Amino acid sequence: MKALAKYSGLSVRKLREHIADPLHPLPHYRVGGKIVVQRSEFDAWIARFRTAGRTDVAALVDEFCGTSPLDKDARRARLHRITLITIERARKQPTLETLERIARALGVTLADLVK
Repeated sequence: MKALAKYSGLSVRKLREHIADPLHPLPHYRVGGKIVVQRSEFDAWIARFRTAGRTDVAALVDEFCGTSPLDKDARRARLHRITLITIERARKQPTLETLERIARALGVTLADLVK
């Protein structure tokens, strides 16, 4: 579990919650007292939770961050630079408020941002 936590960026506790999830459980095997998750099965399981919108927003934020220094962009959008980095890397789903701030900073409408 620790190796999977390091690979996935999720805590061991969160992984255990996903294993116990009744709707979309994380595929796993119990070997003796250990819980074993194959990396390929984890990748397939996590891929179901990715959405096309995240990638598009991530690309726009990447473009936005590439035009000027990140700190300046974050101040202009009134966001923490780490928030922009996690959205840019598609590791975090932005909230509606965050998307509105990014759209304002880019000078585009929210509809244009999420097309």
